[in-house]
Amino acid sequence: MKNYISRNCLLSIAIVACFVLSTCSAREAEEEASKNWQFGLEYHVHVINGFKKNTKPLMVHCWSKQDDIGQHSLNVDQEITWHFKVRFDGTTLFICDVKQGEHAKHFDAFDAQVEGSKCAEFGKCYWLVAEGGFYFSTDNFTWFKQYDW
Repeated sequence: MKNYISRNCLLSIAIVACFVLSTCSAREAEEEASKNWQFGLEYHVHVINGFKKNTKPLMVHCWSKQDDIGQHSLNVDQEITWHFKVRFDGTTLFICDVKQGEHAKHFDAFDAQVEGSKCAEFGKCYWLVAEGGFYFSTDNFTWFKQYDW
């Protein structure tokens, strides 16, 4: 009887241990997925003037704490692009100010915690700035509206 109880006790402990380990692993995997940027991967960010017609160019100024991409004047279908690697601590953030005529917007063009995972497969992030707002893509073909003006 004593052996039977200790076997049941050991079995119960093993089951609880497996449950705790699998719960911890699932939580860690979920946390890891939320910061799934690729260390060492070179990311390329593109900002494209997607206006159909514009008499005034799209003015774009992008920067991070480490780099200033500069002020650029883009005509229809022109783009700026830059590349970089995410900082070891995952804090890379590029911000852009965009202006076209009466429209003006300040937005995050690349946040390692957001676009880092979205763009990790090919290392490419595209922003199309147009009359209807700001559209995001990882393949320069399929666009998702992210912001209004």
